[in-house]
Order: sequence, then structure tokens, then C-alpha cells
Amino acid sequence: MIFIRNIFFFLILAQSTAVLACECSPDKNHDKHIEESFKTYRQIFIGEIIELDSIILIKVKEVFKGSLKEEQLINIGIEGHSCSYYFGEIGYGLFYGSVIENEFFTDVCSPSRMFDNPRLYPPPPPPLPGSTPDPEGERKKMIEYQKAEKEKLEYEIEQLRKKTSANNK
Repeated sequence: MIFIRNIFFFLILAQSTAVLACECSPDKNHDKHIEESFKTYRQIFIGEIIELDSIILIKVKEVFKGSLKEEQLINIGIEGHSCSYYFGEIGYGLFYGSVIENEFFTDVCSPSRMFDNPRLYPPPPPPLPGSTPDPEGERKKMIEYQKAEKEKLEYEIEQLRKKTSANNK
């Protein structure tokens, strides 16, 4: 009887966790990911978060899609759910989302990311429990991962510029 109760508890827990989680992961084919993101999001731009006080302000620097203007200031809109994107640092970023009444909205499933920490794909997994620690090897893996993520961001911006140029002709 305890076994059945434990299985029942596990099923309820698993089902409730699935409801709360945001289901998204970028396509491993980065070109396909860029194309799908371009189709999905109404506004795509490079911006600079210039204020993180009671309101979060982004200054638009380069527009790839949408009706925003360079140097325009927009607020970050807060949707207040577990899939909301957290903007926790000042600096430049690539933003995908929607602007409604001068407020920018996006979620964690968008490929929005900051230039200083351009993580789109998950980092390398930690060592398995019981394995021999290799701090130098782990550090090298993280450096390679961060370099690859920056290269993907630069490539993505280059592709967005080409797409924007082609659409403006």
C-alpha cells in the first residue's frame, strides 16, 4: 500500500512540476534557430540597459525587425510569471520580444541575452558524482563554452543584419 501511495505522490509531483516549467530550448541548428526566431518575434534589436532602478530602461541601438527607432528609450514590462525574463545587469544585449505602449515584453524562451553573458545553449554538465575532480579541465570547458556562445551571438547579429538589409531592398 505504501508503494502505491509513493507512486501516486510521485505522479502528482511530476505532473505539477511540468505545469510550472517553461518548455523551451533553442534548436541546436543555429541557422534554423535564427530563422525561426526572426519569424516569431515582432521586435528584434540591440539595446543598452541603462537603468535598473524602479523601472528598467533600454536605449535602442540597432533595429533588425519592428518599428522601434534608434536611440528610442523603452521600459521593460513585467509580466509577473515564472517564464518572465530577468534583466539583472546594465549593458548591451540582443532583445527579441514585443513592444506594447513603449514597454518591451519577452520571456525566458526568447533568445534575448546580454553581450557580457551570451548564454543561449546550456553550459557543459558538471562532473559526475564520484568522478575525479579536474578543476583545470572544468575551467577550460567553461572558457571554450563561453567563447562558443560569444561566437554564436556575433554570427547571429551578422545574420540579422543581412536579413534586415535584404528586407529593406
